[in-house]
Amino acid sequence: MQLTVIDLFSGVGGLSLGFEEEGFSVLLANEYDESIANAYMKNHKTTKMVVGDITSLDL
Repeated sequence: MQLTVIDLFSGVGGLSLGFEEEGFSVLLANEYDESIANAYMKNHKTTKMVVGDITSLDL
């Protein structure tokens, strides 16, 4: 069974990278700053990124 996580306040994706290297699947990431989110998306092409204020997420 593969464990899954979401990465909030994700920055450019260092935490996601660590989880992926340990066999986790990162389902979703959230970053407020659009330019930083763009860097994340270049590093993690298969993870869904939601750009915006975390308080507006509809999870």
